[in-house]
Amino acid sequence: NTTDRRRLRCTMVDRNMMAVRLGAALGKTAAVHNIALGGSAYDPYRYQINPRGDFKRRWDFMLALLCIYVGMFVPYRVGFQVELCPGDLDWLIEAFADAFFVLDLLLTFRTPLITNTGHIERSSKLIRKAYLQSWFTIDLLAVLPASYVAWILSGEDSCSGIHSSTRMFKVLRLVRLAKLLRLAKLREVIRMTVADIDALEDSFKYVKILIAMFAIAYVCHLFACMWFYFGTIGQDAGVSANGGWVDVAGIHNATTEVKYLWSVYWAITVLSTVGYGDVVAHTNYEKGFSIVAELFGCIIFATLIGGLGSVMMSKKLLDQKVEYQLQELREYGRVKGLPKFLQKRMRLILEQAYRETAFDEKKVLAQLP
Repeated sequence: NTTDRRRLRCTMVDRNMMAVRLGAALGKTAAVHNIALGGSAYDPYRYQINPRGDFKRRWDFMLALLCIYVGMFVPYRVGFQVELCPGDLDWLIEAFADAFFVLDLLLTFRTPLITNTGHIERSSKLIRKAYLQSWFTIDLLAVLPASYVAWILSGEDSCSGIHSSTRMFKVLRLVRLAKLLRLAKLREVIRMTVADIDALEDSFKYVKILIAMFAIAYVCHLFACMWFYFGTIGQDAGVSANGGWVDVAGIHNATTEVKYLWSVYWAITVLSTVGYGDVVAHTNYEKGFSIVAELFGCIIFATLIGGLGSVMMSKKLLDQKVEYQLQELREYGRVKGLPKFLQKRMRLILEQAYRETAFDEKKVLAQLP
């Protein structure tokens, strides 16, 4: 009996070890181990998305593209009162973006978290708690179907160019701007995308320059759309004049492209503090917005320009350390009165040595877990 119990115990241990090795070799989740051990096939992590997988990387890239699209065209349509015709390409793209954002909101509840230590937290309870306390409110506001509610309630053909002037439709038009909240997530998506693509890590400086230049252009675009919107407040269905800058400039009946060109021209001259004075505020709405644009716009624009200059002048940490040590070497050669050829030879020899010993390897590796 003792021998039989010992054999049975060894058989169970071998069975468990085989199940563990099988699961590890196949890369499966806990369900594989439970099936091999004769347990239930239920796996609470079965439908979770790998936060470091290819699907998640492609999903975030598509999310970034749609965020840029929404950030560019939603202010343009709200500010210049451009209504989309259901069935057109622009309408279909925006409908696809809205559906994508809704699906992204749902999939976030099934995406494990990556902690500060690099550990993947797969607990559904912790995922829900973290998402509800962080991005959920912003994502929920960004998917409000204001455009579709206005289209259903209007009862008029949006392709006809007739714009509703009632307060309800004006409010619904402004609610569309809630989609811009998605731009707050764009920075995090770009950072994670750059970190995942090894080819971009060495050229991250140029990526930051492109991001800064895009941010400057986007601020000008956003202020241009708002400037035209405030310039047309008080007009009845886009027909009667209100004495604003649009009427003074004589572009009330011009094409949308011409109106946008004038608005961007004003935004650049104001934000860059040039201000030629040929396009100025006339109504109280325009004057109020001009004050806000001059105060906050200049701060934002100056911050972006300063950040762009800082990025362009920045160097890698290794280059900074080597340059500091070489400058110390030049100062030493000048004080000691060493010949020029000797100083040059010393720099060539020691520069290579500095690059190999710039970092304390033991200190860096000691910080690893």
